Amino acid sequence: MERVLAPANLRRAYQRGVSNKGAPGADGMTVEQLADYTNQYWPILKARLLAGEYHPQGVRAVETPKPKGGTRRLGIPCVVDRLIQQALLQQLTPIFDPLFSDYSYGFRPNRSAHQAIETARAHVAAGHRWCVELDLEKFFDRVNHDVLMAYVERQIEDKRRLKLTLNREKSRVARPWVCDYLGYGRTWHQHPRMKVASLSLHRLRDRLRELLRGARGQKMAGVIERINPMLRGWAGYFKLSQSRKALEELDGWVRRKLRCILWRQWKQPSTRARNLMRRGLKEERACKSAFNGRGPWWNSGASHMNQALPKKLWDQLGLVSILDTINGLSA
Repeated sequence: MERVLAPANLRRAYQRGVSNKGAPGADGMTVEQLADYTNQYWPILKARLLAGEYHPQGVRAVETPKPKGGTRRLGIPCVVDRLIQQALLQQLTPIFDPLFSDYSYGFRPNRSAHQAIETARAHVAAGHRWCVELDLEKFFDRVNHDVLMAYVERQIEDKRRLKLTLNREKSRVARPWVCDYLGYGRTWHQHPRMKVASLSLHRLRDRLRELLRGARGQKMAGVIERINPMLRGWAGYFKLSQSRKALEELDGWVRRKLRCILWRQWKQPSTRARNLMRRGLKEERACKSAFNGRGPWWNSGASHMNQALPKKLWDQLGLVSILDTINGLSA
């Protein structure tokens, strides 16, 4: 515990906690308030930790929706507890990390989801044609912590006696090309290519719909600024995708959503005709298109809106193209 409470270790834990930010826990204390609190109360906290009398505060429960239905319950610790947990983690990681499997990538230093995805792709490319998916149902809720801590003390990884329940709905033996792994799927070819899983595409569209809801009264520059961080981050995660067709379609869908917003903003047929002519359409075609009586979504995908608002224009407005971003990262 003395090593955990060493000033250098605590400073590193504090800097990590501040950089991660995060929501307040049950006590309402924010990361910004942590420094003042520890300056005042740290001698008391340290004494309790050294005496083995420290008890973490209750966590704030938050439920988030799962992609395939249901909710995932997350516990948000108080910031003081997060500081102590991080200090412990920094001392325990060098002890336990060397014991873990070389094929374990989750929540480990210098490892990432991209490495796990590349390893899975290599296994399929090597000729392995079956995939075993196992999911432990509500692992963090149901794991026996007394048993787990006993194994931690003994540095044993045996999970057979941890009283865990297999989630049968998420466990199966199947072909690799029908299994999704960390948001990615694979093609069925002899030399499989990585692609974005259908569920990942649907989730992004749902999140973008949520962001674009109520954007009708905003300027387009503000709308683009609002969605660009999500598009850029999504492209960064799925940079390993080798199947471009779905990404091209996704880019087209995003532009269509924005054209739909503009069509609604123009409101009156006469305004729509003027804006179409301003963007290069001849008067006859602009008027015919503006007064066609069709709905916003139909018009946003029609040729007159594609001609008036082509991809080149969206690039000039600063809209992030997922396909172009991934191509740039792969170059």
